[in-house]
Amino acid sequence: MSSSKTESSTTSCDCVNAPIHPHCDEIKALRHDIDQIDEAIALSLTQRHFLSQKVQALKKAQGQTSYSPDREQEILARIKSLFPSIPAQTVDQIYLSIFDWMRTKD
Repeated sequence: MSSSKTESSTTSCDCVNAPIHPHCDEIKALRHDIDQIDEAIALSLTQRHFLSQKVQALKKAQGQTSYSPDREQEILARIKSLFPSIPAQTVDQIYLSIFDWMRTKD
């Protein structure tokens, strides 16, 4: 039993070309699920960007500045309270990057 642990930990398993380990099928399925989530995240970001651009256009039409640091802080606080398992610093890093992209015009 000890040798199989050593063998599985030293043998490379990319689970792409051929199954090497007994868990390769499970790993492939999990990676597929992760890929689906990544696509949903990218789609959500695209939709968010579109909506953000609309908000910016409406604010500009009303003579307001598009940058709203108070709104960004509200969003950060809301996300942190909804998902406390995500470290606050991680939420800040992700969302500040998103906010930066949202302020750009494409």
